[in-house]
Amino acid sequence: MFNYKDPATVSNLTHNFFKDWPEDKSTFSTLKLGEKLYKIESMAFSYTNIKVLDLSDCCNLRVLSEHAFQQCVYLEHVILPKHITRLPQYAFFGLKRLKTVTGSNLTDFYSDTFEGCNHLNKIQIDPSFDSDRIYKLLDMILHYSEYDRGRTGILLGSDDDFTYYWSFTDFRFYFSKKVDNSFPDDLVTFYHDFENTISFENDGFCNIVRKSLFDYKAVSVKDFSYSFLNRKYFDEICKHNGKIIVKNKQTEAIEILRKKDYCETDDYKNVISQYIETVLDLDIEKLINSYRTTYDGELITKVGGDDTYYETINRGSFYSDPYIETILPGYYSYERQTGYTSNWGPSAIDLKHIEARDDKQKEFARANYNREKHIQYLIDYYYENIYENNKALETYLRIRFAKAIYNIFEKSGCSGVDLIKKMNSFILPVFP
Repeated sequence: MFNYKDPATVSNLTHNFFKDWPEDKSTFSTLKLGEKLYKIESMAFSYTNIKVLDLSDCCNLRVLSEHAFQQCVYLEHVILPKHITRLPQYAFFGLKRLKTVTGSNLTDFYSDTFEGCNHLNKIQIDPSFDSDRIYKLLDMILHYSEYDRGRTGILLGSDDDFTYYWSFTDFRFYFSKKVDNSFPDDLVTFYHDFENTISFENDGFCNIVRKSLFDYKAVSVKDFSYSFLNRKYFDEICKHNGKIIVKNKQTEAIEILRKKDYCETDDYKNVISQYIETVLDLDIEKLINSYRTTYDGELITKVGGDDTYYETINRGSFYSDPYIETILPGYYSYERQTGYTSNWGPSAIDLKHIEARDDKQKEFARANYNREKHIQYLIDYYYENIYENNKALETYLRIRFAKAIYNIFEKSGCSGVDLIKKMNSFILPVFP
């Protein structure tokens, strides 16, 4: 356990040195280490709430490892010893609260040294540090931090100057400059637009000013990304074939949106008419006779090694739908087997049993098929599917809610940031 009463005695900060310390994290925020410290290993400050780290007296510090300060999530200010002028890769990786790194005139660092440091606004630079290189490195750092601000959503509409979006990531409205050749319901990924200013003071300090322009830059639906969904709220853990898998309800709802497998108008009338026409034109005897199980097997031999057998089984007829599945159930499988045996695939006796089973299923279908029930089953299935899909869109994407708010406020005479502020203020009590 680290002796916080005498931090000057510390000589080597190993991996997870501060893990589970202090027990009462609310009482500790500043740490000053002394001249005996000579090495800081990766992740040494993980799981602490240190806000200010003073290393200015660590004159014997010789090793500063990659990822040295990573996961010190509350860190805001770091004072380095004067002789540490080069920083390794990922030294401050992901420290979103980090604001200043001072104490030493830096002569070099990497673009990923400060990756993810969204609030970095001051670092101390040696005059010999090439200014063009500084601009390039800092520009890359600022670019990296935009990833955390990415959003995924749907395009609501446009006015003369702006295009408006509903974000599935945080259930908020956003806008960008008007996007040409775009349509309502387009799925988009969009990124926050900042005006970044980098300036230098006479004493060697480099200031980074990031001014939000409120605006967003949208990416076309072809480049749509699931990366910016708020997955933690809609992940569902379930079992499938004995394996634990994680499903995301927002992702499933977006697929419904992609396939347009939902209903907002009277389109259902056309769908039902098509169902009725299809069933009335169906030659049921021809359909039943086409029902069979087919096998496709391929054996690949390897001298001195395992043979491999690929088998595909497909059972069904030339047409199927949810009702037909109840009387002529389909089946598909693909398997790959390896070994030295040649007894793969169904035997002649197996094939006869399979053919007999298919014939029995055909007789069952002939005895139980009813055209009126067929039509009603498809209509009921369609209504149930549409209801569940619309419910999913509203539960996990809140699309109708967003469209209703947008349709009301777009007539208010406001546009751009003023319209966005009004709409978001209105929904704040609903989605805080």
